[in-house]
Amino acid sequence: MTAVVLFGAGCGAAPKTESVPSAPEPVAANTPAETTPTTPATTPNEELVVAGETRALTAADVTDTWETYTSKSLGFSFDWPTKGRYAPEWEVKHYQSDSSDISNGCVKGRSFDLSQISRASVGTTVFCVNRQVVGVDAHCSAFSDTYATPFGKTIIAIEFDREICIEQVPAPMTLAEYEKNYWTTLDSIVGTFKLNQ
Repeated sequence: MTAVVLFGAGCGAAPKTESVPSAPEPVAANTPAETTPTTPATTPNEELVVAGETRALTAADVTDTWETYTSKSLGFSFDWPTKGRYAPEWEVKHYQSDSSDISNGCVKGRSFDLSQISRASVGTTVFCVNRQVVGVDAHCSAFSDTYATPFGKTIIAIEFDREICIEQVPAPMTLAEYEKNYWTTLDSIVGTFKLNQ
């Protein structure tokens, strides 16, 4: 059995689809599905443990260029921009809480640097946020950001990816200013997260 995974795509590009092993529910056309990484489990992790304050996320001002993603199997939804300067590519994944990809409720990602981990909340839902800048050179940065929250014995992760080169940044904005605005956009996307119970 296969399922279709739809990745959110920015800059006006149509979302791409990809065939993956079975998903938790049948998927309608043009509806993203969650994927379950197949990493073997290691030792169990404790609940979300991240030092510092938990910052409250504010929902974006959703416009007609935004769409809503809904997980019927887990009962949540969020809105995301389909176009625009800061529209990210994204994917929703399920992890077992004892997966080797998880540490204290956070998705490790490409690298796991505790200084890049923070907590954010939407109502009573708390997310572990792992911000990573990967593949940096003098002209380009690649971002890989994950917002993860526990759902029973599962960790649900919204994973965002984006590469930006200095030539794509409008003058007089710097790459650092772009990064800040991009991360603000991700926070506002996750700020639209709703439990649909």
